[in-house]
Amino acid sequence: MRILLVDDEPMLLEAFRRSMRMERPAWHVALAGSGEEALALLGRENFDIVVTELLMPGMDGAALLRDVHGSSPSTLRVVLSGQPRVDLMEAAEGHFHRFLAKPLDPEILVGVLEELVLGETGGLDEKARKFVSGLKAIPSLPVIYGRIRTLLSGEDPSMPALVALVQSDLGIASKLLKLVNSAYFSLERKVTDLGQAISMLGLETVKTVVLVRGAMEALQALEPAGLDMSALWRHSQGVANGARAIAAGEGQRPAVMEDAYSLGLLHDIGRVILALDPDADYRRVAEAPAQGLVAAERQLYGTDHPHVGAQVLSLWGLPQEFCQRIREHHAPSLPSGSFPSGLALYAADGFLEGAADLFQDGRSDERILAYGDPHRPGRWKTFLTTPLPE
Repeated sequence: MRILLVDDEPMLLEAFRRSMRMERPAWHVALAGSGEEALALLGRENFDIVVTELLMPGMDGAALLRDVHGSSPSTLRVVLSGQPRVDLMEAAEGHFHRFLAKPLDPEILVGVLEELVLGETGGLDEKARKFVSGLKAIPSLPVIYGRIRTLLSGEDPSMPALVALVQSDLGIASKLLKLVNSAYFSLERKVTDLGQAISMLGLETVKTVVLVRGAMEALQALEPAGLDMSALWRHSQGVANGARAIAAGEGQRPAVMEDAYSLGLLHDIGRVILALDPDADYRRVAEAPAQGLVAAERQLYGTDHPHVGAQVLSLWGLPQEFCQRIREHHAPSLPSGSFPSGLALYAADGFLEGAADLFQDGRSDERILAYGDPHRPGRWKTFLTTPLPE
């Protein structure tokens, strides 16, 4: 992987390069102390990822990102900044894929850069990357979500700092408190303290909740052409409820149920992103039958909504396993032991799309049967038709 780090603090750049040499010796890492120096390097070499500070003398990071977006749209672009000015954030909006807050441990940066490149080189994964990076305006998460994600990436995140960040967003705080006070915890007394709620839920669940909410907020601000957003959200909500019902029926803990619910909410995000392309008419595929949608997308775009959706969510910081389930939601991997959230997503999606043979006796889908119980399809069908308590 070829990475260009841009910052006007030489000691910081060297610290990041040393860490990358130790952790990932195969990576090629170049340094630039200014936007102008970065453009000169980009004119001579190709880079997979550019990481830049926004506030720099001369050419600022926002101008650099706009230039890279125009001249090398397939390059992934990351902002690493402390307290960026509002005007610079507004100028950079739509031109970067991930925001990271300073100070940042170099080892965390290595992990973030590694997870940005989802899937394999070549084929649908690479075409999805190029499609997403080449969009004229890239949907990105609000800065608050980037700050929370950066904090949660550390080995021992500060609980007071995390609570303070969560409290600054009423939507996140309400979601966490609602989840911990749901019927699945069976608590004798209502939890109103955010610190206690976060401790009970666990940091991984909190991270997923935060990023999923951020993704939903980013998506709802988009206006894709040729796609009925109201119908898409109704379908996504139904799939989310169904996937969570399967997890609950199988006796899974609340964190697993929340994961299944989140997968359902975001499983069709790729359709929204594809419809943002002004050079294609998504109506040409949106009217295709559900069973032929992926084939129609590949014919028009060279990739499909499961791969594009997984790529966007990976850029936003969702866990690799979560992104893989999104990528495979039309053809999930066979179960390997633990509860298969991806299979629950597949079943709920197929059920709502009216897949006639998904649960019929004697012809149940082989993926559901492979989970190891011939009676499971019947149970799952019951779960999908039985509403859950909030």
